[in-house]
Amino acid sequence: MVNAMLPAADAFGRVVAEVRAELFLTQEDVAVLVAHHGLNWGREQVNRVEHGKRQVTAHEAYVLALVLRCGLYRLYSLAGYPQVNTVLGQPTAGDTELRVPDEVRARLSPAGRALVAGNTGATYAVEFVLQGWQQYEAAMGRPPTERATRAKRASLWALYEDDPGNFDRRIAQWVDELEEGQQ
Repeated sequence: MVNAMLPAADAFGRVVAEVRAELFLTQEDVAVLVAHHGLNWGREQVNRVEHGKRQVTAHEAYVLALVLRCGLYRLYSLAGYPQVNTVLGQPTAGDTELRVPDEVRARLSPAGRALVAGNTGATYAVEFVLQGWQQYEAAMGRPPTERATRAKRASLWALYEDDPGNFDRRIAQWVDELEEGQQ
């Protein structure tokens, strides 16, 4: 009965890709997290789901909602199935804590580690500051290369991972130094 309510693979896959991108997670991050929660998936399965080449079961949809920190209702309603709450209710998978052992956490990108720690704000801060840096560099006649952007993103994540409790203060200091031309 529940499987009959599952949205079309392409619509659901697009929503999964959008939510993953909003969180700045890689497909590998999602694969690692869903594998930890019992799905025998790799990056290729995540890619197939996102491109509408693989239908998901209700259980798989729940696990995806859990690791993407959003409720099933959001995934289904964004995919064009708002009536799904009449069958599934409005699950709170997004509110469930992700319990991930250190060996799994070590396989995640910095954005994935921040998500698991419950700090999606760090991801948004890194990407916001990175975008500002890119605009600044372009305005100064030095459009950053992809390699320079990756290196700058890595340095920003190093600030976070070095001392998550003082990340906001350290980012503010980093921005001040950028404005003074020291970065």
